[in-house]
Amino acid sequence: MLVTYLNDKYFLEQCKVEPEIIDLVQFPVALTGLFAGISKDVPSFSDHILRHQVQSLRKNPRFTVVMYIYMLNHCKHSLCSIMHRKTRYTNAYVTPLIFVNSEGQVHVQGVMENGQAHSMLTIAKIPVGEWVRIVYVQDKRKWSLTFNHGQNFENVSKSSASFPRRLLYDDQDAFIHIGGSKPVVSFEGYAAHVKLWRLRALEAEKIKFVEEDELMNGIQVQVEKCQRFKKKMNSLVSNYQHMMQYYIKQKSSHRYEYSLSIKEPVKPYCKVWAYKPSPKYKIVSGILRRFVLDKPCDQIDQRTCDYDLLYDRTEIGRKLFEQATEVLTVHLRDISVMVHPLEQASCYGYHRATHMVAIMYSEGLGARVDVTKSLILELTGAQGKGRLSAMALGSQHSLGQHGLPLDYDYAFYYYKLVAKETSADREKHDSGSIYTEHIRLTDTAALKTQSGEKGDYFLWLKYQAKHGMADAQSNVARMLFWGSQGVPRNMEAAVHYYEMGALEHPDNPIALYDYGIVLMRGQGVKKDRKKGVEQLKKAADLGHSPAMTALGWYYLNIERKIDIAIPYFEMADAMNDKDAAHNLGFLYQHGMYPDHPVDRAKGFEYHLKAAAAGHIESSITVATTFNEGHESMQRNSYHAMLWARYIAFLNPELGIVLRKGLDGYFDGDWSAAFVYYIMAAETGLEVAQYNMAYLCEENFDGLASSFITNECTWKYYNLSSIGENPYPESQIKMGDYHYYGCLGQQDIPAAVEMYSRAAAANEPQALFNLAYLVEEGVNINQSTLTKLKINIPSGNKTGILVKMYQRCRDSGRDESYLPCGLALLRIQFLDTYNRFKTIMKLSSALGITAVFMVTLLSIGHHLKNREQIVETV
Repeated sequence: MLVTYLNDKYFLEQCKVEPEIIDLVQFPVALTGLFAGISKDVPSFSDHILRHQVQSLRKNPRFTVVMYIYMLNHCKHSLCSIMHRKTRYTNAYVTPLIFVNSEGQVHVQGVMENGQAHSMLTIAKIPVGEWVRIVYVQDKRKWSLTFNHGQNFENVSKSSASFPRRLLYDDQDAFIHIGGSKPVVSFEGYAAHVKLWRLRALEAEKIKFVEEDELMNGIQVQVEKCQRFKKKMNSLVSNYQHMMQYYIKQKSSHRYEYSLSIKEPVKPYCKVWAYKPSPKYKIVSGILRRFVLDKPCDQIDQRTCDYDLLYDRTEIGRKLFEQATEVLTVHLRDISVMVHPLEQASCYGYHRATHMVAIMYSEGLGARVDVTKSLILELTGAQGKGRLSAMALGSQHSLGQHGLPLDYDYAFYYYKLVAKETSADREKHDSGSIYTEHIRLTDTAALKTQSGEKGDYFLWLKYQAKHGMADAQSNVARMLFWGSQGVPRNMEAAVHYYEMGALEHPDNPIALYDYGIVLMRGQGVKKDRKKGVEQLKKAADLGHSPAMTALGWYYLNIERKIDIAIPYFEMADAMNDKDAAHNLGFLYQHGMYPDHPVDRAKGFEYHLKAAAAGHIESSITVATTFNEGHESMQRNSYHAMLWARYIAFLNPELGIVLRKGLDGYFDGDWSAAFVYYIMAAETGLEVAQYNMAYLCEENFDGLASSFITNECTWKYYNLSSIGENPYPESQIKMGDYHYYGCLGQQDIPAAVEMYSRAAAANEPQALFNLAYLVEEGVNINQSTLTKLKINIPSGNKTGILVKMYQRCRDSGRDESYLPCGLALLRIQFLDTYNRFKTIMKLSSALGITAVFMVTLLSIGHHLKNREQIVETV
């Protein structure tokens, strides 16, 4: 407390209140068992007394951590992280570490004052399948761990012990990780309501429990619901298997097949086949029955005739999803019948279905609006490594939507889950995986190139390729290799065109490089590194920088000759090759560059250069570095989120959904286009949001007005207009909404703001609209004019209009030249007319002729403006 004297009077100054309790996790987070978790840093106290207190407790720490966790199973590895602290940049563990082992026991570890780590193991085990409150208390050398679980957390288990020496602890020297991080995996399940008391060792019994939490309860209900469903289906499969064994033993295959065809039992045992499930289970029971028929138990050892071993659950989920979505080809009026099979597919771990049914609940699409249920489903999908659900949660946390806290650490975590898998997902090269393309439904030029293998564009390219056109051969090969532009992936066909290009055009470095790479990797052709290196050397000799980088990679990773590899990387980097920059960044970051120690700052510069050119792994490294910071750069979770999101949006899972939406649009299947684009839009992808807004605005077959509870045109144009890279046309649409007063009262300032943002991108329509508002008497403030680089006083209406219409006319858009040019002529004519009227009035008042007046004005041309001329006259 401070006392301040003022004029013989005094008053008390109170120190600024600083939070001693930190909310590390305020909203449930899905943990996947991967090397990832929520990372949080603890802010430094600004008050020097509190900072001194922190320092005084450095070797006698006193703090308390409370967390609620839900484990789906115990650790599948030796240890999984519940919570731990890790030093910035160096990944060294510091006090405390709270891990769980494969038996459910908790591993507690701290770093003592001598720098050595010491760990202990609790006797008590964390139960699975229910929420558990964990209270960890550190009171100098002594620690205690209390578990509360059960329906009302009435069951209590407690463990405690003391470290043999004093501990080292400084809450400023490390990040707190809930779940996993770079060196350790998380447990599988959920965490919620994690709090840290920074300076106090509390008694667990005196800490209040959280009040009834709808999401926590909902997660448990969802898990138990899926368990009951799968148990029921297991029983059904077991019955089907027994019937198959009966028929096999009786050698009644003819009568068995006959009984299936007429769907009537011929013996009492046939009642299983005659079982007619409720509509809720009709699709799944049919799929399971077919699985049993295709793979009966007699084909394998009877002892291993196990449902979990025989059948891929995700495959069952995929078939459920495919049959459920057949409804989309009919009409959205039948979409409600999709809900049950989609939820069942989700229980089987097929999380494209999870995301779809979550969207149905959040948007009221064939289901009653239930945002809480939608969130629970998305958390379920993200926990099961569902790419779309993880991106949806990342988007909602980045914007603070649907009651989720605006938290970039959460958003980064979810987007990075997807980003980390993107490179591997793209390299799977299965028939269902495609290249992710962001196409706008209003981009007619791009749409013409997306018509697939039977479209005119691809057929024309094939024709050119067969007639020796090198560019066409390369384009066809890449379309087939990646599955882009609606062409299914076909590795063998792609290699045929790669080889054709290399053989027919030995002076074409791109063709040589492409063929060399597939030979090196053995993709679609037998691996032949020797021949691949020959092709790459030919391309490198022709000055092809990617080939130089590929040779550098070969000598670094295969030949282990770093002295040969680095010159290749340096030459390619000088030519701005992104792969070369990535490799150099990796070498510097890990201290592998000859005669250079670890240099994270220099490594980051190279990775940032590569990331800016679109390199996936470098972008992930940049995202991670922004999340952690390094010696010369502070942590920035917002930028970390942006980079992770950028890569997540290239994931093939999102590409598949976008393609399904585009195919629906091409085929006039508006229901499919509608549903798949809304799935993509909810991941935060701006292009999908714009396309969804366009579909809602066009309202094909009345779908938007009939089946969406919320006003979707406004929603998705708004989302498309507010991101880091907003689409100008969406900003213009939102300007129109505000000007005309849609969804409420007219908001002219908001309209001006939206038009101005689009006009700053030199969008002619926005410039025209702004000029129109100026003509209507709307005042554009000086700061807005400055942003638009219009250096004219805000009171000079004519000058502003001339400048805006000139920019609109000269924007380079053919469609804007005529209307903007005519508007400019009109303003200039009115200006000339008004000046003539002024001259006539002045000449009449002064009693002189108009010709003499014009002569006087022409003499005064050297004066600064017309107002001075008039004054002079």
